[in-house]
Amino acid sequence: MTMVSARPNGLLLGAGASCEIGMPLVWQLSEELRRGIQLADLRALNRDIWLPRGDGYPLSVVEEVYSMLDHPDVHYEALLGYLEAQQLRGNENLQHYHGLRLRLIEIVYHILLSRHLKAPDPSKDARRLFGIAALARTAKPLWVFSLNHDMFVEMMAAEFRVVLNTGFEETFLTIPTTPGQRGVRARVMSADEINQNRWRFLAPGDDGINLLKIHGSLDMFAAFRSPDDLLRIEPELDKGAAGVLAPLRLLNEHVGANLPFHFTNGLVYEDAGGALQFLKRSIVSGVFKFIPERSEQVLPPAWMNWFRNYLAQVNTLAVVGYGLGDIHINTVLREWLEIAAHRTVQIVSPDIKAIPAPFLHLAPQVTLVRAKAIEYFSQF
Repeated sequence: MTMVSARPNGLLLGAGASCEIGMPLVWQLSEELRRGIQLADLRALNRDIWLPRGDGYPLSVVEEVYSMLDHPDVHYEALLGYLEAQQLRGNENLQHYHGLRLRLIEIVYHILLSRHLKAPDPSKDARRLFGIAALARTAKPLWVFSLNHDMFVEMMAAEFRVVLNTGFEETFLTIPTTPGQRGVRARVMSADEINQNRWRFLAPGDDGINLLKIHGSLDMFAAFRSPDDLLRIEPELDKGAAGVLAPLRLLNEHVGANLPFHFTNGLVYEDAGGALQFLKRSIVSGVFKFIPERSEQVLPPAWMNWFRNYLAQVNTLAVVGYGLGDIHINTVLREWLEIAAHRTVQIVSPDIKAIPAPFLHLAPQVTLVRAKAIEYFSQF
């Protein structure tokens, strides 16, 4: 492993980091989808469940989508991008493409969540990231920007009793579950607070981690009072890593379970006054991320601006498990390096051999670290 002398005060985590602990990469997840969804299954679901309840699709659209899913050169994000492109073309099947795209995102959500919930020892997974906890005790605070939807950073922080802040203010609500189950507690950030940039992140000098999940998260939803509000499920911190997952299990298994209908890629429940409330999952996926005129997503388009603004507080950034294949993320990184010569980036990958082309003109500020994510973090 290539050792580093400078401790980063910021991390950018990609899927490769989570893959080492048990989450699938995009191609692995795509293969899992192909194995689990057969054309006969889609036809049967559409015929026997979706169409009878009024939210099914023409058979031609089902078979078209399956042909893309079954294409060996197409991963699931490209498939979602295909459906987005079909929506933009505005033909008579626009709503059907939209509906199937939401269903596929919902399936991805449940695959990732089930990986967490089926893990025999969540605390063991969390402890593999102990190096991040060590960094957090010296960076004051450590900024973590994650491209992943999973909960490994949150689990690690809970396991090691590291303060973790996701920017949400201290406004809480309780989401009711089925009778006999306790409710699920959540923090809320209103649309006004979001628009006014009223994030409550740790300040310079504070102990802990500031976490920004750039592409959404399993524990983040919209909306409570309006489609522009966000909420984050509150973990049970006294239970360590398992306490991060317990409310998510309760939420997905018991919220709205007694209602006679389904809300695609979200949850629906009755509040104390009997009014229906809808929670939309926050996963951002596809090829048109953060392009409002081309993509429909829960997270506000300004989310990328917040990534840019908060990255300015970092001097040394470690890019771990990210293949530098996202033009939007790369643009932010490049501009961050170009603005100040003292800023440096460590690109961590066991296979890295050369500085990626977008950063060649910034070579003096780039260090290549040939290591797996767990190896890299262990040196701290």
